Amino acid sequence: MRVKIVFGLLVVLLAGLGFMLVTRERTPHQTPLAPIASASAAAAADSAAAPSGSASSSSSGSAAPPDAGPVKLMDRPLRVVALGWDLAAPAVLANGGTDPGTSSDFTAAGLDVRIHAVDAMSAVESALARGGADKDGADIAVVPLCELVASYERLRALAPEAFFVVGWSRGREALVSTQAALPAPADRPALGADAKGAVSMVGTGGDSATFLGLYALDANGTPPGAVRLVTPGGKPDDPPLAAIDRDAAPEGSARHSILLTTADASRLIPFVAVAQHGLLDKNGKALAAWARAWLEGARKLNEDPAAAARQIAGATGAPEPIALLKRLGEITPASLGDNVRVVGLSGRGALSLETLFQKTWQIWRGAGVLATPAPEPAPIHGAVIAALARANPALVAPAAPPRAPSKATSSADPRSAVITYRQLDGKLDEPALLDAAGLFADVFERSTLRVAVMKGSAVDAAATKKLIDGVEQRFDVTPGRLVAAKKGRPSVAGSIEILPAP
Repeated sequence: MRVKIVFGLLVVLLAGLGFMLVTRERTPHQTPLAPIASASAAAAADSAAAPSGSASSSSSGSAAPPDAGPVKLMDRPLRVVALGWDLAAPAVLANGGTDPGTSSDFTAAGLDVRIHAVDAMSAVESALARGGADKDGADIAVVPLCELVASYERLRALAPEAFFVVGWSRGREALVSTQAALPAPADRPALGADAKGAVSMVGTGGDSATFLGLYALDANGTPPGAVRLVTPGGKPDDPPLAAIDRDAAPEGSARHSILLTTADASRLIPFVAVAQHGLLDKNGKALAAWARAWLEGARKLNEDPAAAARQIAGATGAPEPIALLKRLGEITPASLGDNVRVVGLSGRGALSLETLFQKTWQIWRGAGVLATPAPEPAPIHGAVIAALARANPALVAPAAPPRAPSKATSSADPRSAVITYRQLDGKLDEPALLDAAGLFADVFERSTLRVAVMKGSAVDAAATKKLIDGVEQRFDVTPGRLVAAKKGRPSVAGSIEILPAP
């Protein structure tokens, strides 16, 4: 009986299963989708499907992404102020204008550079005080080193530092006189202690021409404290000696004798790029890129000055091309090799930015332009030049071949000296005389120096030769640039005469 019951249940279940299979709703069968093609296959397909001569829509999957342009080195514009359009010229050319042009070398280096030129150092000071984040401010100033030093006490809180030399003044500043030579100093060492012994000179404290005049008088034996500066005014009773900017000098002056210009002292007044210490530390890479692009602008300027002047003259406020060309002719561009040498990274020359800064401070303080001691160390930042030299060794050209001394130049050369440096009678300070000779040889790089070490009233030939050999060896001065004098000067222990440049 139990067997029949189980069998009946199985029959009923089987019948139910058959009924469900017959009556259920059926879903149509679909073929599975093909896998997604790879990027390379899709690119190949697109390329094959593209019309002949057209570009493919994409490259291989392993190709680099499209070039997004140079990496930005700063998150805001880098603003530059220059004391004059002539000093701004290389930057304007490199930038394609005062604002970035379509082919700006600065933009290619990752910088958005904005440039403006001003005609007064007070405007430069104001721009630096505002800073580059202000549209009327500046991160970098391009100015003569001597005018930076004269402004340093007002800018000290900003910690400005010179980080690049862009050029040298060449013939712009002059010392003129109604006389044929610089005034001879008194024989006594205390010249200037008595007000009656002071020398009067037309000049303005703080400007480049006045610095040239004070430097020349100081080297010739009249210290800055013994010079009375007279405000320029063209009055009949003006003193016979004047320090002038040759482009701005009034016509018809009785001071027809040009005693000295920066074409003679061709390494006395460098034009430097200046920035705050904090910016140099934080954005050293950006400022090195700026200096590299500046060099490219200087190259373009040197290739075709006339075309460059016409291009710059199109900027708002720029001078006419002829006026700009005249000013550009009074600048000797500085190479990267020059920069390497003046910060002491190569060679043994006596001339350096450090030396020039300290000497300039001494002169301005003696003239009453500055009242405080010079900062220690001098605010010179050499890291940008060092980084640029490492990255661009091909631009660090060796120094120019030594200039052969003129055959006409000898110890008996009858020409009068432009400047005569004297150590007054007494004990000879040989190290100081040696240092002075090395510095004069660099500052007056085209002049011959006539040297004498005295023994009583006669020239000590052996001591003079020893001094000349020491200068040549220590400072890499070309043999023949220094010659021994045959006749000495009375009441001196040693002297250096700077002869006129040929």
